[in-house]
Amino acid sequence: MCWAYDNADTLGIDTSRIGIGGDSAGSTLAVGVCLMARDRQHPIKFAFQMLPYPFLDARNNSESCKKYTDTPMWNSSLSDRIAPMTKVDRNNPNYVYYSPVEAESFEGLPLAYIETAEFDCLHDDGILYAEKLRAAGIEVTLNETKGTMHGFDIMQKAKTTQKALKARIRFMKEHI
Repeated sequence: MCWAYDNADTLGIDTSRIGIGGDSAGSTLAVGVCLMARDRQHPIKFAFQMLPYPFLDARNNSESCKKYTDTPMWNSSLSDRIAPMTKVDRNNPNYVYYSPVEAESFEGLPLAYIETAEFDCLHDDGILYAEKLRAAGIEVTLNETKGTMHGFDIMQKAKTTQKALKARIRFMKEHI
């Protein structure tokens, strides 16, 4: 991100039109980068965050985590299995980049599009992050898809996927 920003002129990038996003664990990375850029006072100002079915709470103790232990594609049992592999120390000050909803402040973060899947252990991660952003005065578009599971958009021709993709594209067009 820093390299692309620093070489924006050479790359033909308008730095006022850079959005950041990722789905699932990609959302962890995207939000972590937003927090890092803010904390390190990097000059980039992201236009938005695009976060489909985000994984933002490493505590894995939400109601949706307790409920969806064996759903297809992703579930809380899998989340619990990967947690030890990341070896992130909760006492490390950089821990919030791994579990962004635990950050002390959300001030200065970009507006966000957050999309949840109904039958997803990460459903509540998206809701909690939306609430925290709104409490900080940050605009949030929350799209709670119905009848969906984590990674539902792998079925590209499904009506639910098409509707979600249109919502994502509309949001990006409105904010760039």
